[in-house]
Amino acid sequence: MLRVAASRVDAGLGRSLAENATALHRAMQESRDRALQRAQAIRDIANQLAERFAKHQFGREDVRALMDGIIVEGLERREYVDYAAAEQATMALSALINEMKSSGAWNDGQHKQAATALNRLYDAVSKDEQYRSSNFVAALRGFREAVPR
Repeated sequence: MLRVAASRVDAGLGRSLAENATALHRAMQESRDRALQRAQAIRDIANQLAERFAKHQFGREDVRALMDGIIVEGLERREYVDYAAAEQATMALSALINEMKSSGAWNDGQHKQAATALNRLYDAVSKDEQYRSSNFVAALRGFREAVPR
């Protein structure tokens, strides 16, 4: 989710975060020193992102873009094959649809439509030991279709 938000406020930093996160995973298999170097690079990127986030005035278009980004992560990049990632995506989408309602971007009917689709995502992650990514992806497709534009 951080990668999605980072890319929204600074595409270059978002790309750098993604590249360094991948490199960190590789470096952890190579050596402690390389892993520490990558971790320090990610820390530096996170510090820069904290400044960008603090200055950014998130609006309706941003919230919608974050929602779309989370959906793309699941449907196109297949990032939610594991339970923990799917659960985190569901909670993030929940926060975002509530923001759309509380900010006045969606009316009660639009929020209810999105919340109904969100409940299918919650159903897909309701039992970690029974999690199936195919069920989550199907619910995510339904969510994408149900969310008001």
